[in-house]
Amino acid sequence: YADDDTDGYGDATDTTTACDQPSGTVSDATDCDDADGDVNPGETEICNGIDDDCDNDIDDDDSSLDTTTTSEWWPDDDLDGYGDSVGTSVESCDQPSGYEDNEDDCDDSDPDVNPAETESCNGIDDDCDDVADDSSVCPCDVEYYSSDYLNPYMFCSSAQAWTTAQSECDSYGYHMLTIDDATEDSWVDTTADSYSTSKWWFGLNDRDSEGTFTWEDGSSSTYTNWRSGEPNDSNSNEDCAQLNRWTDGTWNDEPCSSSFYYICEAG
Repeated sequence: YADDDTDGYGDATDTTTACDQPSGTVSDATDCDDADGDVNPGETEICNGIDDDCDNDIDDDDSSLDTTTTSEWWPDDDLDGYGDSVGTSVESCDQPSGYEDNEDDCDDSDPDVNPAETESCNGIDDDCDDVADDSSVCPCDVEYYSSDYLNPYMFCSSAQAWTTAQSECDSYGYHMLTIDDATEDSWVDTTADSYSTSKWWFGLNDRDSEGTFTWEDGSSSTYTNWRSGEPNDSNSNEDCAQLNRWTDGTWNDEPCSSSFYYICEAG
């Protein structure tokens, strides 16, 4: 059998009958491509679109495939062209449906969140750069507490009634500020003072039930920092909490119709 590629395996379709072995022939007839010395039964199947080992199975269909030649593919559930690093990857020669060759998506449930998107003010890291929003895309100054760049705060220095401030926060996917502990309270107070020592609204209120102060979502507050004697519901209409009336960082209740600066929080 002719062995034109001199790989030691002959071409079953090109035969010579002789007593002595002619030059350029072998007694084996198992080569499936006698024009390529790297294709024969002695080769290892690799990812290249060729039946390297002449067993009639190519690439992923060959159980003897050398898996070190495969590529890693990541699930792309939202089909935005970016894979999810949190998902389980697969190894294969060819790209499986619903998978991508990168793990750059930071939210594989939202096709509008990926590295190709443009950042907008919505409390979300739209472009997957590990920072949600900034002052260049938001109507108010943006700050980050404890280096948490995925949960921004907006300090809005335009005086509004409490309900108007709430609507403004909501329109950008934020909510009125909640304060969970003394450390956050101190940071908020210091940061607010860096913009203005005027009064600032935040989310605590008893609009639904007099004397029962809750956050915007109706949850109760586990931490408070009221001024001594507050909240006092002066004139029976002080239903919204405010900070910065006093310099010691304590809180006060005020009529919700008053116009103060306000703080929004994402997350």
